Amino acid sequence: MKTLLIFLLLFSFLFTLGCGGVTPEESLDEPSEEQSKEEKAEEIAGGKQDEAEEVLIAVIVNSTPVTEKEIEMYMRTVALRRAEENLSSDRIREMATERAIREVIISDYFDEKELTVSEEEIEKELLSRINSHPEAETEEEYFEIMAMQGIDREQILKEAATTAKILKLVRIKMEETTEEELLDYYAELAEEAKKQGIDLLPFEELEDIAEIYATRMVLGELDEYREKANIQLE
Repeated sequence: MKTLLIFLLLFSFLFTLGCGGVTPEESLDEPSEEQSKEEKAEEIAGGKQDEAEEVLIAVIVNSTPVTEKEIEMYMRTVALRRAEENLSSDRIREMATERAIREVIISDYFDEKELTVSEEEIEKELLSRINSHPEAETEEEYFEIMAMQGIDREQILKEAATTAKILKLVRIKMEETTEEELLDYYAELAEEAKKQGIDLLPFEELEDIAEIYATRMVLGELDEYREKANIQLE
């Protein structure tokens, strides 16, 4: 079921055109408690760092800047995972930009709810990715293989953290869901299945219905949150 969830969440949500996540403090350059997102944006755009003049901002989401370098990294990820679709470079960039925006949206939504993910949760998601890779047997092998494909350690950790966040939101939603809500959802599924001539299993036999329902609800909440976001393409 987790494979289905990851597909729904990262490809249906992060690539919504037709998955900043929480990361270990040592790995990513996130603003500290003393340094707000606004100050971080000003630092990158205003030249407080020595190399700031070389940093190009591609998009700003709710005051969080996404650099051109980050977009390029997302483009490599999209190109790798959608290789069979023969996408144009413009389409890949469009999808990469949307993915970058979505990751910031998830992070902001998560922060607004005052939730956190632990390093153990991120590591669990990372191990899931390593175990599903046909060639990598260890974490370092996985990082090396991905690096050869143009995806660095920082990006991998960011994606793992984003997935860990969404899965936590789904778990919380499952705990909040009532049986009445699940029965109503099952009625919707049954009606749709009937229109398509499909026989739906009895409610009692659908072991994953709570997880599927919670996933649907979380995606809907994130979509609503995105619609209210302040997004500025540079």
